[in-house]
Amino acid sequence: MHIIYKNLPLFISPNLYKTFQIEGEEFYHAIKVLRIKKGDFIKITNGTGNMVIARITEIGKNSFYFEITEEIETKPLSYKLHLAVAPTKNIDRYDFMVEKCTEIGFSELTPIICEQSERKTVKIDRLQRIVNAAVKQSLKAQIPIINEPENFEKFVKKYALFQNKYLSLCTEIEKTAIMEIVNNVKDAIVTVGPEGDFSEREINFALQNGFKPVSLGTSRLRTETAGITVCNAFYLMNN
Repeated sequence: MHIIYKNLPLFISPNLYKTFQIEGEEFYHAIKVLRIKKGDFIKITNGTGNMVIARITEIGKNSFYFEITEEIETKPLSYKLHLAVAPTKNIDRYDFMVEKCTEIGFSELTPIICEQSERKTVKIDRLQRIVNAAVKQSLKAQIPIINEPENFEKFVKKYALFQNKYLSLCTEIEKTAIMEIVNNVKDAIVTVGPEGDFSEREINFALQNGFKPVSLGTSRLRTETAGITVCNAFYLMNN
């Protein structure tokens, strides 16, 4: 049955096992864009690891109803990766990073606001829409957590007791290669600074609070490329 239904579109319903109803943007996309009809089969995830095949039983004016016909076995990420990445001046680049990292796989994102950040605000609802679309495109059952933007030093203090936390840097200090980290760590926080990198004061503050410097290679990467590089390293070494 999985072979027959492998190309079914995926929808998100947080109340998957409670209401058996989809409305709002998901309803509009299904009916107006994909032209889904009564009797059609779709995939649905609750975003927390469950995914099912369902048949549409009724279509109303603002919602449709479904019945679950099959549970799909899903494989959760074998690692936990919390990305803390400074927003880029050009927000489209940040959106691109969030989309691609979601397709690859990560657990949580916190936009960090740094001393040299040229962008101080981020619209979380916009990022969440990008994440949801990428989850559906890549057929994932787990939706990454998107946190509100946070001042970098506050973020550092919040995770003072967390063990595996890393600071990706361009500065010439001794650093551990990202591939060495992903070979040994399954639960990590990795920070990426803004264009222009972290300030010297921020670097010293993070190091004093247990963050370890990490290298992403010899190339000088844009902020969004660095975020994708970190995400991809964890994905490739754990799949």
